[in-house]
Amino acid sequence: MMKRKELFGETAVRLGLCTKQQVKSALKKQKDLKERRLKHRLIGLIMLDMDILDTTGLITILKEINSSSVLN
Repeated sequence: MMKRKELFGETAVRLGLCTKQQVKSALKKQKDLKERRLKHRLIGLIMLDMDILDTTGLITILKEINSSSVLN
């Protein structure tokens, strides 16, 4: 049985860089943008725009995701 890959927002919450509510808010914004502009915007960039994350936090999450995907 394969282990499900952790999502960006789940990693951010696990690392204590944001709350579940902040992730939900960013996901709502992502959905709204997609509906209005028909363009996908990455959740990490939306969270940067919303000042939920700073660039250091974003890089920390991406490194964590990358290191866990290398192990699997």
